[in-house]
Amino acid sequence: MDDMITRLKKIIDDAKLNQKEFAESIGLTPGGLNDILRGKTRQPAGSTVKAIEYKYRINGEWLLTGKGKRMLTGDKINDKDIELNELIAIYNSLDNSRKKVLLTFSRTLRMEQLQKMSAGLKKGTPNKK
Repeated sequence: MDDMITRLKKIIDDAKLNQKEFAESIGLTPGGLNDILRGKTRQPAGSTVKAIEYKYRINGEWLLTGKGKRMLTGDKINDKDIELNELIAIYNSLDNSRKKVLLTFSRTLRMEQLQKMSAGLKKGTPNKK
């Protein structure tokens, strides 16, 4: 039976990790991965698929449908996607209180950047991002 669960188990086996280690490597709880593997969760979330693409260079379309090549080639993921996927995986691995801290910190950084850009525009000098 060549379905998504079978393909996901193959990825875990090939990575030589147990389910807990694999789950943590992609920002899932072990229970979340178990729900996917038992079919309780019909399909992994988009952020989970992206994390698997990033971490293990697995083609998300292949994982979900069996279509296409299993492995991604170098031109399929750019640096911005890698950074975004890493950030999503980190966020997903945090407990709720730490997620709130990360969001607050991110909002503060964004506000500081916007204020700096605004100050630069008022002075007539462009600011680099």
